[in-house]
Amino acid sequence: MDKPFLLYDNRFLDGIPTATGTALDTDPLHLRDLRTYTFWQAAAGGTNYVAVDCGQAAKADCLAIVGHNLGSASAQVSLEVSSDGASWSTRIAAFVPADDRVLVRNCVEANLRHYRLKIVTAAIAPRIAILLLGARLEFPNYFDQQMTPFEEKIIADLADSKTGALLGVQTRYFPFDASFKTTRVSSEWYMGDYRTFWTNHGRLLKPFVFAPSLDTLPEFIAFCRMHESATFKPNYKSSTSKIETFEFKIEGVDFGV
Repeated sequence: MDKPFLLYDNRFLDGIPTATGTALDTDPLHLRDLRTYTFWQAAAGGTNYVAVDCGQAAKADCLAIVGHNLGSASAQVSLEVSSDGASWSTRIAAFVPADDRVLVRNCVEANLRHYRLKIVTAAIAPRIAILLLGARLEFPNYFDQQMTPFEEKIIADLADSKTGALLGVQTRYFPFDASFKTTRVSSEWYMGDYRTFWTNHGRLLKPFVFAPSLDTLPEFIAFCRMHESATFKPNYKSSTSKIETFEFKIEGVDFGV
């Protein structure tokens, strides 16, 4: 069983994303804005690339794609890397996504200047809202076994008759929240890597991708943000080498979409 991790680091913020072809009214820059309602779309099917020049060597060991049609398009997706932008090698071998839900793939860490996503479709133009490629933040502990991975709610407009009969309903969206807990977390991790995430990203309520376990809970991968009630709370007890209790609270809209 793999440990939980999140991905907020993004090489596509290190340089200007470029694409081999772009449909009208879309832009590769939308790939890095963390918005699910803006996107890049290729001008046509076939072989398309989305690339970035980081300017210098930068680490990446995780790919996440949110708000896409790659499953519907039966796309072959792969990740290629290069030190000079001319000679490329494959870091994530070509695969076909099973559906259009949040997609995550880990890979052997690369520390290179150039990265590009290769997408091959027969006819349908690929579309992506958010593209994350960077160094994942792995949690040092597994979460408690007794947990509710997420709780989904309904936001809708209802119309009832005077007798209570349902006249009509319009569903608007489906918010979710989740809470994961564990104990005795390394204070070096908590006050180091996790504090960096919290300070620069989490407490600003910027979205990220979270995976409680790719091996056993792949259906619970989420594009989310920290819950507005989340706190950063170093909870020491008998030793400063451990945080006694750690709770990770997230929320979002349309779980896994």
